[in-house]
Amino acid sequence: MSGNVANLLSGAALRWPDKQVLLQDGKALDWRTLECRSGAVAAHLAATGVTRGDRIALALPDPLSTIIALQGGLKAGATVVPLNSRLLQAERDSIFADLAPALVIDELPDGEANFESLEVAD
Repeated sequence: MSGNVANLLSGAALRWPDKQVLLQDGKALDWRTLECRSGAVAAHLAATGVTRGDRIALALPDPLSTIIALQGGLKAGATVVPLNSRLLQAERDSIFADLAPALVIDELPDGEANFESLEVAD
């Protein structure tokens, strides 16, 4: 397993699958669930044609969803840009014009998936 961030997080999920990793508004998420939910995001990205190095924007309403999508984007090899949910539409549009994202994620895909992180090119 290489030392990229996605693989390091996947390794933590293997070591401590039942350990709580995130908590938001009383809702806990363990490492196994983070790994499987982020795998679903990575699989969705791959299915929509996102490839290594493509830019994706995360426009999700809450931190828990943002972290799941961030991990999924890293697994898929994408360059991930989380956006502040409080941005005005004009501010978002300006960022999108500069960023030219391959995809904007504004909701998480359903389900869970096992998705091996893409290796980072040397």
